Amino acid sequence: MHAALDQHPRLRMLADLSRMEGLSPSGVKEDVKLALSRLGDLSRFERVAVLTDGGVVRALSKAGGALIPGVTVELFEPGQRQQALAWLQEAAGSW
Repeated sequence: MHAALDQHPRLRMLADLSRMEGLSPSGVKEDVKLALSRLGDLSRFERVAVLTDGGVVRALSKAGGALIPGVTVELFEPGQRQQALAWLQEAAGSW
């Protein structure tokens, strides 16, 4: 992710969280540290497609997307990978 942020002004990302078994305190801590270290870059994500079937991950993804201006987060079921990729490609030439 760091390399992509260093090379491109705007990004679209597919986050496949469908195999997440649970959230550990140490994992959440590391994710927060990473997000804070690149806080200024978060708005460079134009679209984020999240594949998940978990309620907690789904709720956190929606909340995170709502907190970052200019970022559109869309949630997909694990079996909807192709739909998620198609959504990421929509209007890709506009930026």
